[in-house]
Amino acid sequence: MAKPPPALAIPGKKTHAALFALSCILPAWAATLHVASVADAAHDDGTIRAVGFGWTGAWRALDAIVSALFVMLPIGTRAARAGFASAVALGVAGGLLYWIGRRLLAACTPSAHVPSAIAALASITATIGAAYQLEGASPGGSVLGAVLVFAPLAIMLDAGPAKWPLVVGLFGAALAYEPLVGACAIVPTMTLVLGEWLRTHAPLWPTRKHAWLCLAAFVAGALPLALSIARLRASRSLSLATAIFVSPSGEAGASWPTSPLALVEAEIGWPLFGLALFGAALAMFMPRARAVTLSLVALLAAIATTRLGVPGGPTRFGAPVLAAIGASFLLAAVGLQALVVLVAAAKIPFARTSAAMIVLAALTFPVHFADDALARCVERARGQAATWDDVAWGALPAGSVLMVSDARIVRRIVASRAAGVLRGDLAVVPTYDLAGPIARRELAHEPKLAPFWRDMAIETLPEEFSLSSLAASRPLALVFDSRWEHGLARHLVPVGLVARYEPEPRGASDRKRALDGFGPKRDRLARATINERDIELIQATAILLRARAIALAATGDKDLVTRGIDDLHVFAPDDPVGSVIVARAAQKKGAVDVKGLVP
Repeated sequence: MAKPPPALAIPGKKTHAALFALSCILPAWAATLHVASVADAAHDDGTIRAVGFGWTGAWRALDAIVSALFVMLPIGTRAARAGFASAVALGVAGGLLYWIGRRLLAACTPSAHVPSAIAALASITATIGAAYQLEGASPGGSVLGAVLVFAPLAIMLDAGPAKWPLVVGLFGAALAYEPLVGACAIVPTMTLVLGEWLRTHAPLWPTRKHAWLCLAAFVAGALPLALSIARLRASRSLSLATAIFVSPSGEAGASWPTSPLALVEAEIGWPLFGLALFGAALAMFMPRARAVTLSLVALLAAIATTRLGVPGGPTRFGAPVLAAIGASFLLAAVGLQALVVLVAAAKIPFARTSAAMIVLAALTFPVHFADDALARCVERARGQAATWDDVAWGALPAGSVLMVSDARIVRRIVASRAAGVLRGDLAVVPTYDLAGPIARRELAHEPKLAPFWRDMAIETLPEEFSLSSLAASRPLALVFDSRWEHGLARHLVPVGLVARYEPEPRGASDRKRALDGFGPKRDRLARATINERDIELIQATAILLRARAIALAATGDKDLVTRGIDDLHVFAPDDPVGSVIVARAAQKKGAVDVKGLVP
């Protein structure tokens, strides 16, 4: 490739340092502006884990360790402080992308100056986009996983046996973070090392002297996973996680398996992806760039991990997807640099000016992606979670005991508590894990819960006396379980998104008045969730309103059943449980058989 004229040269080391700092600071600063006091519901698990409010599974324990350094800061809510930890991780990811991109671009041109500017442009464009910003502004986001993918690759750009212990330690940390993150860290790095060894035949592999250091470093890197499992063994609780190794492919929130093509269209764009493919093909003809290009192509293939369950939007993005997006922008930078150098070297009037204009035109890329990120981050941080909490629990009497039979709702409650917006007077009892620390703590504070504990331990179903005795001494609210006896439903009166259990059975008129008062709150909640497309909160609302419809069906109040299903259909128009209740209600008089219906 022709050498660019001096007019395109950028001053050396100081500008390199300035561009590196810009690649780190700009995306981190943007993410801190997007950090909200109350995180969006898609990051409930991350919030709980990052602030240390509970065990959400064995993976990603490193989030809690890193966030602990920021949770101690005396600013904002705990959730906001944990979000700042993700923003700092995003800055590190931006610096690593710049470092890798500059080495790749420098290997594709004899100039030592042009690569710095274009590498910074590629790094900032990637990390200022919506995928990185959404994760970088949220507690327990996936950016730390992307850092674990990029870091070994960046270190091995200057390959040498002495660096293997550090790299292997990062491999261990990446595998402990998530299995696919470990694969995305190991495969591209080993591709780079193998490619460099085939090109230079220099001694790049770890020596026997470094073998024990590598083993110790790997164990140290995987230590967070061991500590996470040990914590589970000590507490013996799955109150917040349904399995030990839940979410091995990443926490999806309401994100669904996305096809790689749909992900490219939504988060990269076909023009830039085509430029990335062109850049990869071009760099393969450069002997010095071939190894790092192959490693980035291997990383680009991680887009296909969405087929394995890695979240690829719209609310969550897994670390492999973030790494693949970063790799695509670095490869696109190769194509952009080739175009700039080619135009600058052309023997036509104003060639150098035309090349500079191409670079200026490319500045529209980060502006475009930043604008998209701003719109999507603002959409996720308008306080929908706080509104949902107010509608769901705000109407409960002071000092209420709240019994919940769904782990997803318990995680939503604990995440709100971590953000500091949940009422402190509510006693939350997860009925599916009465041996866990959350339920044991409430039992220690409220002796009237003992009969309920006894019933659940002996028959796994509560009796009317145990609930009525508790409700007589303290307000009791619960989410009705279809396995319970129908007679319990006659004690329920809707309040918020749940139902209050009265000591004595109540009539249909009491429930009718409660549903009449819920109408304005339902409309307010619909504006905050459906209009803002907050899928997680819509799903949580549907869970609770589905349980309410089941409880109303168990009472046999046919008119009220219709009202309950109408409320449910606002948030879940095609809900199958609602259709089953309607069909069963039409077949018989009196109480509807709700056995087998799951909220």
